Amino acid sequence: NSFCTLLVSLESHTIGGRGYCPVPTKSMNTDAPLINDLQEPDAPHTAAGDEVVPISEGPEAAHVDVYEEAAASSLSADEMPPLRRVALAVMPVFMGYAVLLSLQERLRKHLGIEDNKSHAAHVFQTGVSLIFIGDLIFRLMHNVFLSFLRPRRRVLFAYVCVAVAMALIILVYYVLNVKHVGWVYVAYFIGGVGIGTYETNIVSCITPLGHGSKQWALLGMPLGYNGISIGAFLVFMAAPSSIALEASTFAVVLVLNVCGAVLFALGVPDVAYEASEDTFQKFFGDVK
Repeated sequence: NSFCTLLVSLESHTIGGRGYCPVPTKSMNTDAPLINDLQEPDAPHTAAGDEVVPISEGPEAAHVDVYEEAAASSLSADEMPPLRRVALAVMPVFMGYAVLLSLQERLRKHLGIEDNKSHAAHVFQTGVSLIFIGDLIFRLMHNVFLSFLRPRRRVLFAYVCVAVAMALIILVYYVLNVKHVGWVYVAYFIGGVGIGTYETNIVSCITPLGHGSKQWALLGMPLGYNGISIGAFLVFMAAPSSIALEASTFAVVLVLNVCGAVLFALGVPDVAYEASEDTFQKFFGDVK
């Protein structure tokens, strides 16, 4: 009788195949140690009632993002592991902010406006001030103008805006050598739109990653800004009148913003969170 039970058990195990749990039968002695020894220790089996349930193989199927898991668990924001690379993703936007402000005098002189008290200089400075206008408008109204985008996509939109502002300045003023001030208005306003959009929406994206990740993101802001404002100052000490160096500074920031967008899209987890799903309807409800 025991020998027959063993044969039935072996047959059931063979029919189950690799990656499946054999169908239990009433005649099987499921507590028999011999049957358990025949199962591979590294091949997990799952059964639901009397049905055969396949188990996905491979590390990707078994992998669960640590931040998704932490958000779904009872871990507090202080207990979540910090995502340090978020600092690298944040830096390029604030480098763009710094280069637009720190190099404005060099850009003005490149346009042939030497006297900073002239009417032309006043017109130029008015164009530069649009960076603050764009920043203010989209810092307050991003939920209105960008209501069709989730905060995560608004962050990517901000990277694009800063990159476009850099590209316009490089192309119009350093490649085509245009001297018209009007493009300053366009480039600086677009840059302000990107910065205002980024500052508000990046917080919504990194909040569910915990306090540690938020601290690294906040660290990336001054690192990015001062990296350009101080770093460029030191570099221009070696070549104070280099036009190529000016254009290269804008170009480096352009490339870094493209890299920052890729790093954010691929390296910063998209964790579901109430604030990361802001829409115009939610904004309108909060205003009411």
